[in-house]
Amino acid sequence: MIFFLILLLVSCGGLVALLMRGFPRLKTFPKSELLSRCDSAKPFWQDFYEFLVVPAIRIHRENVRPTAYKEIEKMARRFRIVVLRIECLLLRFAEYIRGKRVMSSNGHKSHYWEQLNNCKNGANNKEE
Repeated sequence: MIFFLILLLVSCGGLVALLMRGFPRLKTFPKSELLSRCDSAKPFWQDFYEFLVVPAIRIHRENVRPTAYKEIEKMARRFRIVVLRIECLLLRFAEYIRGKRVMSSNGHKSHYWEQLNNCKNGANNKEE
């Protein structure tokens, strides 16, 4: 912790030393010349906006946004395919359950019931 405090103090001292180096030169300039130079200079934020923000917005609109939309479209298509597969499985499962619930009306009996009836009939035939 002490190391970081010492590093902070040394950094602040270096910054002050760099800034104070130019102050004696300012005393030699006339006040009217300093004011005219300050008025003719552009604001920092205007350059910041022109050189950093505007190109970043352009890059975002031309490159980042189309790529992001393309990837989102791919993910949506993949998700849709997965949902359709799940829906197909659910439909098959529902039809399977429906087939178990509905009794067949054509008189067809299952193999199990046919075996039971044959055993009963076979037992009746042996007794007679």
